[in-house]
Amino acid sequence: MKKTLLGFFIILSFKLVANDGAFYTSGNQLIPINETDISVKKEVLQIIRINENEVKIIVDYDFYNPTDAKEIIVGFEASSPSGDVNGYPKDGKHPYIRDFTVLMNGKYLHYKTALVIDSNYVKNGVIKSKAIDELVDENFDENAPDFYYVNYFIATFKKGLNKIKHEYIFKLASSVETNYSVDYILTAANRWANKQIDDFTLIIDMGDYSDFNINRSFFTGFDGWNGANKLMEGTGFPYEGIKTNPMRVLTNDKPIIFKKLNFKPKGELSIYSKRDVASYDIQTFNYKEQSLPFDLNNFRFLTATADDVSFRILRNYPFARRGYVFKTEEIQKYYESLDWYVPNTEYSANVKELSEIEQKWLNELK
Repeated sequence: MKKTLLGFFIILSFKLVANDGAFYTSGNQLIPINETDISVKKEVLQIIRINENEVKIIVDYDFYNPTDAKEIIVGFEASSPSGDVNGYPKDGKHPYIRDFTVLMNGKYLHYKTALVIDSNYVKNGVIKSKAIDELVDENFDENAPDFYYVNYFIATFKKGLNKIKHEYIFKLASSVETNYSVDYILTAANRWANKQIDDFTLIIDMGDYSDFNINRSFFTGFDGWNGANKLMEGTGFPYEGIKTNPMRVLTNDKPIIFKKLNFKPKGELSIYSKRDVASYDIQTFNYKEQSLPFDLNNFRFLTATADDVSFRILRNYPFARRGYVFKTEEIQKYYESLDWYVPNTEYSANVKELSEIEQKWLNELK
């Protein structure tokens, strides 16, 4: 772990103290443990929310080796969990990372896990790993472990093009202010020989019709992004010493995609869904007083309404999320007042196409 990872972990720890939450880990690039002249020609990074609590990372790399075949040690660094967590290692491995695999040129590679305490964990090509009983003793704090994990393996790079597919699943972070958050370290890619990713694609799928923010740490404006239902200025967190300039993303039923050639990431990827705490106190929906959210993470599935107009607006909520254009003026006017509404004249309302939870709620709405 070089300065980039350690610095990022300090920032994440600060956020957790401010938010009173649980940070389980962050995603990370594969990195060369020993020096190499191998470069990253292409990378396709997919971040997919697979359930309420977990995200899956799939990374497809094209590496180029300009010399004869060689073996190098390649590693994956992961910070320990912190906050309201159980930070004990699980079978010597990270407790919140599972299904870690590396497929290189069609062959799965065996990996080992090292527990390390500082950035100088490699000496003469050997990883200095601490034994679990050296780190987990009577002074161990399960909410703030002071060591890190390195999954490492020996990779044989043939001359020319080499393909690696890397996958793993980790638990989403959460806090008082966020429904979930995902952090991924991009700058580690700069450790390969070309100090960049020649052809980079990022695919983010946090679920259909979701609402989240991405900090502009590696891009500006809205350039490079495609596939979103709507992109707009987001709202960051007012923490002292931490500046955020997020982009708010409203998705449809497809993932959003970011593409960049000669990508030299200067910052890390941070995705988060802001929690609407005020909505928890609402018991009855009144369209004159309340604004419905776009994301179901912030929707309470209310079944009581103040009047007939509120009922009709609420009953049509799932269709408004998909852009339905209403013929009833009161309903259309209400949804047009919400910043997330994007009319889609080609969309036809169909209850059977709604999610299972939306259909169940509509059946309960009286």
